[in-house]
Amino acid sequence: MNKFCKAAPIVTYAVLLLMSPGTSRAQDNTAPDTPVAPYVADVPDFFQWTITITNKSTDANQPGSPTSAQAGKPAPLAPYTIVKLVCTKTKEIKRDVVFFTNGNSSEFWHYKDYVITKAANGEITMETVDVNHVEFIVPDVSVDGFFGVDCVTIGNFLGKKKLENGQQAYLYSGVFTLPSLNSPTTTDENGKPIPQGRGATVPADAMIAADTRLPLVAHRDTRTFTYSYQPPPTEMLELPADIQKRLSAIEARQSFIEKMQSLERR
Repeated sequence: MNKFCKAAPIVTYAVLLLMSPGTSRAQDNTAPDTPVAPYVADVPDFFQWTITITNKSTDANQPGSPTSAQAGKPAPLAPYTIVKLVCTKTKEIKRDVVFFTNGNSSEFWHYKDYVITKAANGEITMETVDVNHVEFIVPDVSVDGFFGVDCVTIGNFLGKKKLENGQQAYLYSGVFTLPSLNSPTTTDENGKPIPQGRGATVPADAMIAADTRLPLVAHRDTRTFTYSYQPPPTEMLELPADIQKRLSAIEARQSFIEKMQSLERR
């Protein structure tokens, strides 16, 4: 059964779409019944979007879930749970502002081969994108492309749906494999990994605008990701001064090491 029909009425999606200024509201009668690649649009060089995350888990066996006496009520969210991301891209620089349940926020900067975290307390950490655990340090964030649409493949295509505002959307349903067992899968408000056993496969759904190929709504297990789009930035992002200082020191040290290694090989 299509999870979209169970998770939320289509009218809810239509209202959300009408509230998204960057989403086309024109009726798209020309979209083919079966999508053609690319199934999800690439992120333009200058772009800004927001992902709102809600969690409707009521599993009493999960940490932080309600007791049996609270069955049927939404699970209380831990303070480090991510509830919103504001993503901004200007060519090779991308900034993700991550908001947590307790109101704190962190920044994740994607620059060159680095993922740079600036936590709520001002602490800065840097990792290169080829580090195995970088996906755990930056949860719910994607360096390239849109997050949460892993299930969007032609093999998972369900059909085309016309929304109440006249827009048409492609629906996909599949699964998402969580990171491997005993790997950290989320972080606290200071960007520190929180170990949790993973490895399970969970249901995943996505609704993609037929005209723009932009994500509209996606689900992973009990979580819902709602996408909205804002006017694109008109100027390049600039790394904050404290991040730039740290990055310059790292690059200078790396350059020195490479020079020493070059001399040793002569």
